[in-house]
Amino acid sequence: LKAAYSFKVKDLDCTAGIGVTPWKGYYADKAHVTDIWVKAGKTLKVSESLSIPFFVQLIAAPATDDTFLVAGISF
Repeated sequence: LKAAYSFKVKDLDCTAGIGVTPWKGYYADKAHVTDIWVKAGKTLKVSESLSIPFFVQLIAAPATDDTFLVAGISF
């Protein structure tokens, strides 16, 4: 099960979310919060004809005691 909420901070498009599993499964060995994350993105204008969407996402996975930082661009 997942839930997410989108919002803006100044000129950044942001989304925060949480994922849970209500029972033992692929992501956890019992009912657990599988992930908590926040993502921020912005379109960077390189020139008059080129803009690049960019994002950064921080993910915490309490079920596996992991933390991830992800960044990406789109063309």
